Amino acid sequence: MAHCKVLWLIKGLEAGGAERLLATSLPYLDRNTFDYEVAYCLPGNNDLVQEFEEANLPVFCLDFQTSFDLRGPYRLFRLIRERKPQILHIHLPYTGILGRVVGRLAGLSNIIYTEHSVMEMYHPVTGMLNLLTYPLNRTTIAVSEEVQRSITKYRLARLSDILVIRNGVDLNFGRSEIYPNNMREALGIPANHQIVGNVAHIRPEKGHEYLVRAAKIVLDRCPDVTFLIVGRENI
Repeated sequence: MAHCKVLWLIKGLEAGGAERLLATSLPYLDRNTFDYEVAYCLPGNNDLVQEFEEANLPVFCLDFQTSFDLRGPYRLFRLIRERKPQILHIHLPYTGILGRVVGRLAGLSNIIYTEHSVMEMYHPVTGMLNLLTYPLNRTTIAVSEEVQRSITKYRLARLSDILVIRNGVDLNFGRSEIYPNNMREALGIPANHQIVGNVAHIRPEKGHEYLVRAAKIVLDRCPDVTFLIVGRENI
């Protein structure tokens, strides 16, 4: 029995939230039913490529020289025609807009889009183009009920066309090569302190301000706590 071919499309494969979500899902894919491939646009954003290749997923770089490379949509069109996926599964708004239009032009009707954020966080132009192209989705996946509410608030899709699948957390953490005591010493954290860590890109939508406010409340009552924020700024 032939497998159903799925092409994942995303802007880059750097170590961001949506990108890492795809990578952590690799051990749980249904390989008995689906064949997965992944395409990404920006060649410099390739931190996670090796993880996909090691999982035996074909990876295609569309080699966009900039986000507005006019040759990029043609490369995507040609890739879809060559690989012949039955499902195009798109992540993030840039590739969402691009993939919906090019996918339809290439003859694909099964276009699935995962929405990772609320509409209010997008640039006005992105929001407008989302509004225009959202009806091309066959199904929309929202990563939370709040994202679902945002989609329906802006009338981008019918409630019946939205499926909420919350982001999972892989609890199978490997042992770090850096032992905790060494890390404490390197960062100057007292041995008796409890550590609260946050790992995310440093952007307003990640809500770091709430962590900072909470940290003050905690430290006023329990001074033997150290808060760590790890992330890249404004990318």
